[in-house]
Amino acid sequence: MRTTRNAALNLLAATCCAAVFGASGTEVSATALIRQDPGASLLWKTVTAPEVEVMLDWPAGATHAVLSVDGAVLATVDDATVASTNISFALPTTPADERTVTLSVAYLDGTDSVVGSDEAKLGLVCGTGGASAVAIRAVDSKDWHRAGASSAVLPVMEGATSLSIGGATVLASPTAPDWYWWRPIGGSATALALALEGGTVCENTVRGIAGTAFIFR
Repeated sequence: MRTTRNAALNLLAATCCAAVFGASGTEVSATALIRQDPGASLLWKTVTAPEVEVMLDWPAGATHAVLSVDGAVLATVDDATVASTNISFALPTTPADERTVTLSVAYLDGTDSVVGSDEAKLGLVCGTGGASAVAIRAVDSKDWHRAGASSAVLPVMEGATSLSIGGATVLASPTAPDWYWWRPIGGSATALALALEGGTVCENTVRGIAGTAFIFR
């Protein structure tokens, strides 16, 4: 499923990694990067505006299409000559609101039989709509080891080979950049590891907001 990019995602892959797995210093700068290849860009799987245009790829015999998000119908198109339609999303303003959703299109014929379908998992994350920012924490900060909410959407960038949480692989051999919705985040310290091609591993240990951190001085 193809969605248009109504706003630039002002993040490099390295900055996405820093936002969740840490930055080596106190500041991280980024330059806008737009990539055209849907198989190598997280931008194609990210909702960047409150209204997104969804392109329709009508199969033979289809007379109408039903668009839904997580099973809830948001739009119906009754004209097979229509090339696209718009879907509205509520962009998150806090980490607690971040999530992933499944956008689905079902193409039906005159008897309401499904003759084609398509779907895509999309990430709704802070820092893409212009009203909020991505939290970047330095590795030497105690905040680096604490989640900002009871769930988190983790970026899986181009070149990732696996994502593990608490020692268990939750995403193996991804074929394209993706988002992973980690929920719930428990109160005890949990190890995160994102392995990249070439042997690089981004790691962190994170506890949820329910956890208590003891600092000995």
